[in-house]
Amino acid sequence: MKFIITESKRELMAFKWLNDNYGDLEVIDIKKYPEDIQYNKDGQMIFNYNIKTHNVFILNQPIWSFLTYFFGFTYDEVRDLTKKWVEDRFGLEVQTTLTYPKYE
Repeated sequence: MKFIITESKRELMAFKWLNDNYGDLEVIDIKKYPEDIQYNKDGQMIFNYNIKTHNVFILNQPIWSFLTYFFGFTYDEVRDLTKKWVEDRFGLEVQTTLTYPKYE
């Protein structure tokens, strides 16, 4: 089934999906890596924040790939969207968001 979503609504729907599914992450301080803060859901790391570089590493599955394949965002659009979401939702200063592997 294919849905047609206007450009203005697509970002709002993506933010709603992120907040509904990942807005209540558990913050984990990693003693072994004091410059990193891990954000988990149900015991699984969803993203990692580096307090020195202000970079956020987001797991490809499920967030990055869902935003790419379901909403049709490009890699750069997902990067910008997730940067804004992490800043707004978690109050972090973010330089950029990254995932591995990079694909389009």
